[in-house]
Amino acid sequence: MPKISVILPNFNHSRFLRDRIESVLNQTFQDFELIMLDDASVDHSADIIRSYQGHPKVSHIVINKENSGSTFIQWEKGLKLAKGEYIWFAESDDLSDPDFLRCFMDAFDQHPEVGVVYTPSIWIDEDGKEIHRPDHEAEGFTQPGIEVIKSEFTRGCLIYNASTVVFKKALTLSVSFKELTKFRYTGDWFFWTKLLEQTSLTRLDQRLNYYRRHNNNVSFKSEREGLQFAEGLKVVNYILEHYPPGFFARQKIILYWALKISQSDLPDKNNFYKYLPGEGRFWSLFTPLLKLYFK
Repeated sequence: MPKISVILPNFNHSRFLRDRIESVLNQTFQDFELIMLDDASVDHSADIIRSYQGHPKVSHIVINKENSGSTFIQWEKGLKLAKGEYIWFAESDDLSDPDFLRCFMDAFDQHPEVGVVYTPSIWIDEDGKEIHRPDHEAEGFTQPGIEVIKSEFTRGCLIYNASTVVFKKALTLSVSFKELTKFRYTGDWFFWTKLLEQTSLTRLDQRLNYYRRHNNNVSFKSEREGLQFAEGLKVVNYILEHYPPGFFARQKIILYWALKISQSDLPDKNNFYKYLPGEGRFWSLFTPLLKLYFK
């Protein structure tokens, strides 16, 4: 049985796909299986994936005849095929350092209580050139998942790229993928929240993932539509309901989101204030003054 199941879901990423597959197959840690899923791509992705048929590391290739309509349908399909104790969703347009899996397994060995490990990223463009290194990811840590949820996940998804994470498969038993398919943009935020409720989190102090930013990123279109608010605030409300902070901490979180909506480029901001928790509708009336105060 492989230690790790690498699930590589793809849709129309033929330009990046072969490099991505090779970055998985060339890992220094080799106790893994590779499961490749194509969601009815209309480019040459299926041909590239089929060219790896028979490779000793490739355990499954599934090419959909029709698009599933959701990344999370593909995730669930991969999990049902996976035999490993650990899971890595290796997104098809990203890349990884050759020591990616080795460093992750070292972390799990050092912290047996930890169920989720992730790495900081180097952001790259379409041509693979470095464009950004997020400063907030510079330091490593190990913390109980619930503490991370309460301190970080109320302001956004700390784990913004699935390729950065390896986790224990058993944690997914509590996840409703039917619920996840209701999300178009922030389902991963909710997914990581559900996993971290059960375990501790380690962030490595090495940048082992290359997160590709390009015009076809789903996030660009979703942000223009305001889904970071329409869907993201559903996750925030879930956290506030299940892990209620003190009064002032709660108000600070709500003010943070009211200001984010106010400072966004969305044309109809009032349409998004309604997603704020109850008293957020009150605070939204004062955002012009609050912007001056927090400037």
